[in-house]
Amino acid sequence: MSAVDWEPRLLAFVCNWAYYTPSERAQVDQVAENGRDQVVRVPCSGRVSPFLLLNALQQGFDAILLVGCEAESCHYRDGSRLAQRRLRTLCQFLEYLGVEQGRIHLYWRSPLPDRPFNTLAAEAKAAARDLGPATVLVQTGER
Repeated sequence: MSAVDWEPRLLAFVCNWAYYTPSERAQVDQVAENGRDQVVRVPCSGRVSPFLLLNALQQGFDAILLVGCEAESCHYRDGSRLAQRRLRTLCQFLEYLGVEQGRIHLYWRSPLPDRPFNTLAAEAKAAARDLGPATVLVQTGER
């Protein structure tokens, strides 16, 4: 595939409580219909391990989107705060390794309908498109 045809791959971790109506869930599922992008529903954004995000970059995903509830409306009380602390530390580590800022996106969803999921996914992919393919941590299978 040439650089002109290149399309970023997105992996999204989405809190079950962030998009919970049937129409919102359908919109989340629609993002992964292209076969390149993937969506993983999690009980809480605080349950997403930094190792999962690191592994996603190693597997060749160009953009990672983590969507959780605002801290005040987190169903598990401190899950959003935990996710934010973990992500801050991970991003510092990734910067040290040479991974460009802008590969991982964090979005807090308010209880009131605001930005549609497909908009968030498109923005994360656009940022990755500007950065180009993620190559710093990608494992090629050769050791």
